[in-house]
Amino acid sequence: MSTDEPDVPSTDFQPGDSLTGSAWPGILGAALPVATAVTVAGRVAKAHIEQRGETERTAIEQRGETQRAVIAAEVERERIRQPQLPAGDGDAA
Repeated sequence: MSTDEPDVPSTDFQPGDSLTGSAWPGILGAALPVATAVTVAGRVAKAHIEQRGETERTAIEQRGETQRAVIAAEVERERIRQPQLPAGDGDAA
């Protein structure tokens, strides 16, 4: 390819410059927005996962409290249904 083709980007390359050295500013300039986007996406994902975990813990705690309330209600119903024994040893005969 010759340098007068329109699809070849122009460079500020000077004789004696390093090809890799002159490419780094462009590479870093292109990579920085991508790295920033990945970092932001990672933070958003982390926050979402933490919030989801917190929601799951809350749901588990609520289910546990509901189960305890159901058991307590059953115990109370049984207590009400059971006849109360008179005070003493229960051998009134």
